[in-house]
Amino acid sequence: MIRHAMRRGWMLAVVVNLLATANAAAQSSDPAEGVALELAQARAGNISRLRYDLALAIPQLLTLPVTGSTVIRFRLADASKPLVIDFDAEGAPEATVTANGVVVPTHAVNGHLVIPAAPLRRGENKLRIDFRAGNAPLNRSADMLYTWFVPAQARRAMPCFD
Repeated sequence: MIRHAMRRGWMLAVVVNLLATANAAAQSSDPAEGVALELAQARAGNISRLRYDLALAIPQLLTLPVTGSTVIRFRLADASKPLVIDFDAEGAPEATVTANGVVVPTHAVNGHLVIPAAPLRRGENKLRIDFRAGNAPLNRSADMLYTWFVPAQARRAMPCFD
């Protein structure tokens, strides 16, 4: 009985350690391409009360890019790690990011914008991101624009938690 309880305790410690390692890796400053399950789970456990205010400027000339600005408000349970936002568009490296009133250097990697932990805080946070929208999921013609945000397409047009 004691041996069985010790084995279960050891296994529990291994599982907890693996989950903690996955969470740390998921919220790193060098996230993997795409939206890995570990990243999604780490954010689901850390982010709540998520709200977006999105504005797009759509020029009449199809040769000009769609630009946008989004304000993302949310609560963070833990602000000690960088925050990974999905944005897999050509213009991602030129995005301007303001976190809680502080302009932060843009770090675009593998289809993500990585926000450093320094300007983040536990509780309410506000990010403003000015960006050039990706064209892939925007179906644009002379008289209309529509999107098809099937899974993993929103992040190709605008910064978001996909």
